[in-house]
Amino acid sequence: MKNLLILTFGVLVFCLPARAQQIDYKKIILPDGITNLSIEERLVQLAWKNNPEVKAVQHDVNASQYDVKIAATRWTSLLGAQGNLNEFTVKQITGSTQTTNNFYPRYNVYLNVPLSAFFEFPNQKKAARERMGIKQEQSNMLKLDIRARVLKLYSDYRKNETVWRIRKEELDDFKLRVNTIEQKFSDGAATLEEYVTAQRVYRDVQIQEAVAKSDWDKSKFDLEQVIGVKLEEVL
Repeated sequence: MKNLLILTFGVLVFCLPARAQQIDYKKIILPDGITNLSIEERLVQLAWKNNPEVKAVQHDVNASQYDVKIAATRWTSLLGAQGNLNEFTVKQITGSTQTTNNFYPRYNVYLNVPLSAFFEFPNQKKAARERMGIKQEQSNMLKLDIRARVLKLYSDYRKNETVWRIRKEELDDFKLRVNTIEQKFSDGAATLEEYVTAQRVYRDVQIQEAVAKSDWDKSKFDLEQVIGVKLEEVL
């Protein structure tokens, strides 16, 4: 029995930190005004600020909040007021001194409460809150999605930039080697096979450099499409 209690306590202690770990959505997209942000965080901020899908979701959240307020005040539709046209008001409007019938009471206030209202209105309010919760969760999901997309695109951009720079150095180095072989071939110090082989390898290196440059440019365009501005304005 004692061992069972110790085991149960250990499991509870192990599980507590896992349950306590929750996403702080305020940190997924950092608010404006924070200084010394990394490039990645600035890019995430820009993507969140400039993405039309974000604005649409925010409008949905705002609309759902208004729906909650409307549902909370729907009971006022049961309350009404009406007035009777009596001698006093007729004389004021027409200036007539003719005796007319008086209607009493002059004003009526009524409250019409169907039994269904006790069930319908509270449930409508709860449903409005649930819909607002859905919209807020959609906004949170969009925060996670945008952050993941931006970080991945920036990682691809950095990787492709590195690959291109390596390919560019290889191309520059091999160009010097080709020029040397061409000079040797002109001087008769290199064979035709060496010259042709050098030219073929040089073209392959040129193609590899061009492909790497294209991949880098594409990753830059993809990132700019998400953040909504030129990358040069951020870096």
